[in-house]
Amino acid sequence: MSAKTYILGSDWDELERLRFQHKVWSKEAFDLWSRAGISLGDSVLDIGSGPGFASADLAAIVGPGGFVMGLDKTPEYNDFARNLLAHSGHTNHTFENAELTDYTLPEAAFDFVYSRWVFSWINDPKPILEQIMSTLKPGGSFLFQEYMHWATLAVHPKRKEVDRVIAACRQSWENMPSEINIGPTMVDELKKLGFRIQHIKVLPKIGRPSDMVWQWPGTFLTIYSEKLVEYGLLTREERSAFIPVWNELEQDPAAFVCGPLMLEVIAVKP
Repeated sequence: MSAKTYILGSDWDELERLRFQHKVWSKEAFDLWSRAGISLGDSVLDIGSGPGFASADLAAIVGPGGFVMGLDKTPEYNDFARNLLAHSGHTNHTFENAELTDYTLPEAAFDFVYSRWVFSWINDPKPILEQIMSTLKPGGSFLFQEYMHWATLAVHPKRKEVDRVIAACRQSWENMPSEINIGPTMVDELKKLGFRIQHIKVLPKIGRPSDMVWQWPGTFLTIYSEKLVEYGLLTREERSAFIPVWNELEQDPAAFVCGPLMLEVIAVKP
């Protein structure tokens, strides 16, 4: 898999998964944006903006007098984001097709920079964090929500078919040059760069089959298990065994899932 290719691809199923994922995490996103003080007239850079679901919400918050720039390496998602915001009546936005490591951000251009599930897939986050420091205006804030401990993902009651897929996921993260549990490392790097850490919060997610939270890892495991077969980390038989067991668990009102532990941070540029 190329480092320049989004890990789950960009087909319609993955786009819809990202739409659903944004809904599951929208409260946490809005709470973070509010805590940071994003409001009318602000300029915001959305790093790893994907299909633009967060960017659309941010464009509504900053209003016509504000501005949102999305930066993503997947052209199909940038096209979708442009159409999404245009159909929503927003004109205060732009989306750039670029790999983060190959793009130079303008200096002192943004009041806020936001990212979610981006740095886990970057081999060396330090140069990008340095750019974020540069592109923020004095007193501007970098907000992120990234994995802190992915291994907390667990489903109960335990079934070996589900545990096998989760174990293959963990193996795939270990095989990548990037660090899945990047959140704490980012805090350390931001402090070295001179950022003031204003806010830190751990974000757990626990849900039952009747909750949207249950479907969040469910849709991911269903799609990513196909990739795991391609990577040779899961057999076709193991993937086929997982699907009916997951469907069976969804019928158990006592079942529950504990999602990967997330970390959110607000870091302020002096």
